Amino acid sequence: MKKFILASFVAASSLMSLNAQADAQQKPATTPNATSTDAKQTGEKMKNSAHEEKEAAMKNREERRGKAKERYDQLTPEQKAKVDERREKMKNMTPEEKAAMKNEREERRGKAKEKFDQLSPEKKAEIEARREKMKNMTPEEKAAMRKDRGEKMEKAKEKYDQLSPEKKAEIQADKEKIKGMTKEERKAYFQSKKQNKN
Repeated sequence: MKKFILASFVAASSLMSLNAQADAQQKPATTPNATSTDAKQTGEKMKNSAHEEKEAAMKNREERRGKAKERYDQLTPEQKAKVDERREKMKNMTPEEKAAMKNEREERRGKAKEKFDQLSPEKKAEIEARREKMKNMTPEEKAAMRKDRGEKMEKAKEKYDQLSPEKKAEIQADKEKIKGMTKEERKAYFQSKKQNKN
């Protein structure tokens, strides 16, 4: 019995030794130096990657600043004064006030986008054409257009304030009806309304 146990032990040891040799042949030997070299190379790659990302971010920031400066230089003196005033106001704001202002701006943009998405394709095209026209205007032309629009709105407001309550209600009803209409649709609506009065 002892011989059988001893023979089994020797056979098991031999089998384990053969398995270990087979594993050693399949896997290339890794020395501590090779592992540390790989780790160093990986560390270097990570450093280089982080450095490249940082450089790209700095380059992007410089490009944005350059574009902002170009736009600022094209502004009229009044517009520059407004921008400077806003910048000064921003410098004196607390982080909470800045965050609140950012949230308000994002909310306004979200609402404007929702409204825009609900418009008819014709109305969207009309707005896009107006935006494109504005892009190609000089700062002086834009300022003149805003001034003209402001004067027209002032006159319209003065005229509106002198109207009777019934007429104001009629105008409000018309405003509700023409929401989302294209320029041509609005024109046709008011022409038909005018003809119906006559």
